[in-house]
Amino acid sequence: FLAAFAVLVVLIHLPFLDLPFHWDEVGQFIPAAWDLSQRGLWVPHSATPNVHPPGLMVYLALVWKVFGFSVTATRAAMLALAAVALWVVFLLGIRLCRHVEGAPAFAAVLLLGASPIFYTQAMMAQLDMPAMLFTAAALLLFLKERMRWAAAACVALVLVKETGIVVPLVLAGWLIAERRE
Repeated sequence: FLAAFAVLVVLIHLPFLDLPFHWDEVGQFIPAAWDLSQRGLWVPHSATPNVHPPGLMVYLALVWKVFGFSVTATRAAMLALAAVALWVVFLLGIRLCRHVEGAPAFAAVLLLGASPIFYTQAMMAQLDMPAMLFTAAALLLFLKERMRWAAAACVALVLVKETGIVVPLVLAGWLIAERRE
């Protein structure tokens, strides 16, 4: 299913893979990733430093080291995250609706994939898609009782978006309420 979701995500974005970067991407994330990939600067000099953690910038810098800097490589890297996010949502749908007849996991993927916000964010070099991916992954792993992996997903989430700290706090609160370690 991951491969099918990847093909679907790429096909529906194919006409726009070379679309120039959006002002918000160019205002922060692209220059910060460029400084990291080209000069090893963790604090960007090509953009005003801000409070965002470096997760997205590290990911893009690694992609550019392997595939070279281009709009298409950047868009494809973000679409890869979107495809994995759809797959995780599918798995989460299966987990949450395992006693429901029909195919609710497919409905969840269809509705998410058809969402204009998901469609737009899927290829943009911004924090929202990786944050969505790691939030869904943390929840799925938590529900599967894979606490170490859920914690790792939470760490990745917080390294991508600072407000992601809410997820591990909520999950920890749940464990405390159930008197579990």
